[in-house]
Amino acid sequence: MPTRDVGVETPAELKTLGSMEAMLRIRAGMDDDAPCANMLYALEGAVCGVHWHAIPEDERAELRRRYLAGLKK
Repeated sequence: MPTRDVGVETPAELKTLGSMEAMLRIRAGMDDDAPCANMLYALEGAVCGVHWHAIPEDERAELRRRYLAGLKK
């Protein structure tokens, strides 16, 4: 599902919304096929202006933890 389908059309809108909220919106619009963690990292990289591989592993682990916690709500 493109980010446009969840109300994000520009990089500025993504930065305002944040990677976590964008990911949760994307997930909410999907059936049982949950997006992978790499999508979350790519969104975070887009917000930060870096390739997702440049995000340190501890930060990726924290993103993953927060994402999984957000799914349980």
